[in-house]
Amino acid sequence: SEANNFPEIALFYRNEVVVPAQELIRKILKLGMDSGEFRALDLDYAIYLFEAPLMQLQLMHSSKMICMVDPSKFDPQKYLRMHAENLLVGLRPRAA
Repeated sequence: SEANNFPEIALFYRNEVVVPAQELIRKILKLGMDSGEFRALDLDYAIYLFEAPLMQLQLMHSSKMICMVDPSKFDPQKYLRMHAENLLVGLRPRAA
């Protein structure tokens, strides 16, 4: 939320953290597609399937969004495991 106030820092973070992480995810997905483990995906958008749950978790944590979740009943590890399981099922090749 502060990126517009510090554009130089935001650009540095994007170039040094976000872009390399996206490229790593892209390579992993491409390897899975090439080997037949994953179905064909639009890699430009598929990378966000991995980022979105992490961004949501960070938003919930940093803003203390108690209106969305009761922190005493929310397990971030379970949340991430469920997203990982869901992603892996969604990445499977579809039956012919």
